[in-house]
Amino acid sequence: MDEELAGRLLVAYSKRSPQLDILAEQMFIFSTQHGLPPDMFLSKIDGQQLLDLDEKTYIVSEYLSKVLEHKRLSGIEEKNLNKVRRNNKNIMMKVIQGKEIGLF
Repeated sequence: MDEELAGRLLVAYSKRSPQLDILAEQMFIFSTQHGLPPDMFLSKIDGQQLLDLDEKTYIVSEYLSKVLEHKRLSGIEEKNLNKVRRNNKNIMMKVIQGKEIGLF
């Protein structure tokens, strides 16, 4: 599981672009400030652009990094941060398997 995820993330980050960074930032903003679920955000942008799996992987990974940092800055305890990290890992596995991330 870890090797598969690490390999997919390496490929995804090799496709990094300003456009994907903007989409990840927008996903975070729409989720935290407007309450738009990440799955819905992904389905909307995927309907407009044909994102490949690596691009989706990159966007979700960056989104989850932003969420983790937001929680850290909010003062969440370390043991709870570890729970968030485990959950993020499970979400990333769903993404690389082409499944919905389950964050409605």
